[in-house]
Amino acid sequence: MPRIGCYCTAFRRVVLCPRPVDRSVGITIRANGMEVDTSDVQVSNFKAGDRAEMTYRIHNATPAAVQPILYVVNGAKVENYSKADGAVSYAPASAWMEIPAIPEVAPGAITDVVVALNMPKEATFNGTKFGLQIGASVESNKQITTAVGTWWIVSMR
Repeated sequence: MPRIGCYCTAFRRVVLCPRPVDRSVGITIRANGMEVDTSDVQVSNFKAGDRAEMTYRIHNATPAAVQPILYVVNGAKVENYSKADGAVSYAPASAWMEIPAIPEVAPGAITDVVVALNMPKEATFNGTKFGLQIGASVESNKQITTAVGTWWIVSMR
């Protein structure tokens, strides 16, 4: 799976990770499961007070309406991820994620959702890199299906 990178600059307080269709995190919901096309989102040069946003493009490839849900995977250990490159788990970071509720997605429809990491100015992290995982699930016909999460690997400046 590809990696998507974002870079924060001193002059740009809100970081918009590349958002063309081919640079979003794609999630496809099928009758027999879900696919996520991106293994991780790399955020570089981040600091307290910054915000990084990434578009998640959700495609319902089923014949029925579905209710997708994105969420922080509590307890996921980035240290066990082969591409973590020194990132550590940092539980308070999960509170900095802004994940909107997603409306029901009609059969064949595609919807874009912006997920953001918004680190408060007064927040502290004493390391150089942390990671957290965003999971995806969907409810359809009273069944819940989950997909492998996408890691957010955040390098601090």
